[in-house]
Amino acid sequence: MEGLLLRPARTQDVATIRRLVDIYAPDRRLLSKATVTLYEDVTEFLVAELDGVVVACGAVHVMWEDLAEVRTVAVTLICAVAASAGCSSTRSSGGPATSASRRFSA
Repeated sequence: MEGLLLRPARTQDVATIRRLVDIYAPDRRLLSKATVTLYEDVTEFLVAELDGVVVACGAVHVMWEDLAEVRTVAVTLICAVAASAGCSSTRSSGGPATSASRRFSA
C-alpha cells in the first residue's frame, strides 16, 4: 500500500467525482450537481488517491477575499475501510492542501 495521495483534480477525474456524488445525493446527504458543473468547477476540487484509485473528493469555492466555502466532500467506503485498518500515511503532490490554505489566508 503506497498511502494516500492528495492532488488537484483533473478533467479525467470528473467521472469518478460524479460517482462519488451519486453515492450521497439520493438520500440528500449531498446536493447533486450537473456533470457540466463538475467540469466547470474541476479547478476547485482536490481528490485523494489510495494506491492510484480516487477514493475521495472535496472542493473549495472562494466567495470573497476572506471567505470560502467547502463543497462536495465525498469519500468512498474503501477509504473508511483503509482508515480502520490503520492506513494513516499521507503524501502530497506539490502540497495542494497547503497551497489552497495559503491562498485563503492573508
